[in-house]
Amino acid sequence: MDLTRSTLGISDDRWIGVGRSVEPDPVRAATLAVGQAIGGRDDLVLMIAFCSPAYDLAELAPAVKALAPDATVIGCTTSGEITQVGPSDATLVVTAFGGTGFTIEPFVVHDIGGDMREAGREAAQQVALFHERRHRHGVAWRPTRRR
Repeated sequence: MDLTRSTLGISDDRWIGVGRSVEPDPVRAATLAVGQAIGGRDDLVLMIAFCSPAYDLAELAPAVKALAPDATVIGCTTSGEITQVGPSDATLVVTAFGGTGFTIEPFVVHDIGGDMREAGREAAQQVALFHERRHRHGVAWRPTRRR
């Protein structure tokens, strides 16, 4: 069995980009950070935004999503952002993932602040369901043991 990148459907066209903005205006910050992260590419799949709680999230979240309407966008506030130039405060940092063959399947784990064991169990169940769906469609890859 040939297990090369091409036979597994893995592309060399996958990419990751990071952008950051110290702009206090949420719409301008989104425009700058997302623009840097995407870098003009048109095959964005996932964008993760990390931002200071100083931003107005009611303005920032829709501004980020509007710049990536076809991508999955997730985010959270932080008590400090890690950027390309080191740790920072009062910034927006966006990490973008994309390229041929890059896929994701996001899910939500509810009430993670409550019963941590139950939240972990729920996350594990979601991962198991994901793997079950992938195997059912014949696109999962399992490494073979070397003898």
